[in-house]
Amino acid sequence: MLPTTPPDASYEKMEKMGKQMDGKPWAIVTFHQSYKNDIVMPIIRSFFIALVCVILVCWVIQRLGRRTFGAVFSTVLTFGMICFLFVWYNQHNWLQTSWEVLKGELIDNLAGWGLCGIWLGWWYSRR
Repeated sequence: MLPTTPPDASYEKMEKMGKQMDGKPWAIVTFHQSYKNDIVMPIIRSFFIALVCVILVCWVIQRLGRRTFGAVFSTVLTFGMICFLFVWYNQHNWLQTSWEVLKGELIDNLAGWGLCGIWLGWWYSRR
């Protein structure tokens, strides 16, 4: 975060700077040691992360009493909203992430989990 206090600053110095910065511009910078132009590993990791998430959702769905299309769809969509609220809205809450970023993430969560919910709703309700 810029500007910031030194890592060894006292609580009083941090609080004083916080009061001085109130209402003034600030930034968050993410630093990386080196840039890797590799798309293959992120795609593979992303696929497996999504797979684990869907398996966890299926695990919860298996515990539903009645697995109707609506029950399954709303359960899956609830997971999408939990993901959005816990990750992205918390970033807005603590780091003032802009609505331009949040809007895209909300659409991604609703669309992705919504499509997953449609498919799983059909899959589970056909039995």
